[in-house]
Order: sequence, then C-alpha cells, then structure tokens
Amino acid sequence: MVPAVEAQARLVEACIELLRENPVSGVTLRRLSEATGLHPTAVGRNFGSMEGLLCFVCKVLTDRVQARLVAVRDMAVFTDPDFALRTKLLAWLIAQGVDPDDFYVQFDAHEVQELVGAFQSEGTDHNPISRQTAAAWVQIATFMLEGYALFRGVHGMNDEEFLQMAALFAAFTERLADLQEDLGWDRDE
Repeated sequence: MVPAVEAQARLVEACIELLRENPVSGVTLRRLSEATGLHPTAVGRNFGSMEGLLCFVCKVLTDRVQARLVAVRDMAVFTDPDFALRTKLLAWLIAQGVDPDDFYVQFDAHEVQELVGAFQSEGTDHNPISRQTAAAWVQIATFMLEGYALFRGVHGMNDEEFLQMAALFAAFTERLADLQEDLGWDRDE
C-alpha cells in the first residue's frame, strides 16, 4: 500500500509527463498505472475520476505558472512549457463541459502591479499606473498568452515573427502610463 499523499503526487507528476507526450485522450488509466506502479483504481480513490485528476493537474500547473510569472523579466513566459500545457488542458476540459469558473484565477492588486512590473524594463522610471490599467493589461496579456499557447502552430509563427510580437508587447507595456493618460483613466491615489 502506498500512502494517499504519495499516490497523489505520483499520479499528478505521471499525468503531467504523459500530457507532455500525448494528447489528453491518450492519457489513460492503464498508462498512468504503468507510469506510477499503482493500480488503475488509484485514480478513482484519490481524485474521484479521470476528469477529477485532470482538473487537479490543471490547477497544479496554474499554481506553478502563477508562482513563476512575476519572476520572469523577459518574454520567457510565452514559451513556459507548464503554461502551454495548462492552457491546452484547460481548453480541453472546458470543451468536455467542465465549468470554467472552477479555474478562475484571482490576483490581488499587489500581484497585478508585480505582473505588469515584471514586463517593464529594469531601471525604467515606472510612472504609476492605476489598478484598473494594470488589471486590464494583465487580462490582455493572459488572453494573448493563452491564444499563443493554443494556436501558434495553426498560424505557423516563426521565431522572427514571435520576436516581433514580443517586442510590440514590450513596447505597449512600457507605455502603459501614457496610454492610461490618453484614455483618461484615473491613477489610484
């Protein structure tokens, strides 16, 4: 017998590795059992179902990405393998009927400011931006990143085009205070 905590950890990590190499539909109880050395019923005992495991894995990947996101001071977030895997898994789960609200990520005002700051150049005189501007920019960046993770292969983006997109994103980020002023959005007091 394997303790539940260990079984859960094995199942999550094996599931992530299998998802990196296979489509979601290719991650089966049999493959998980072979990869972990656990009986196929371990998924049901620990996560209720295969869907329960996949939802938990999606949340684990979200937590990993969120923890690293503010530490990234370059465009590496666009190629973060956990982000791409999480986005693809999330899209698949939603297509299967899982409630998207189950995956809502709430950032507090400080985290939003940190996220925006992470994309601004070192040494830049950070004109303060409002929480409204920061929250809107984080949402735009999230949509862009998720779209990139899902559809970059469909659009055949090459490395040069990616670098151009990243440079445009960085330029907009640097101008957030000016754009906020152009839009007439108030700065937080």
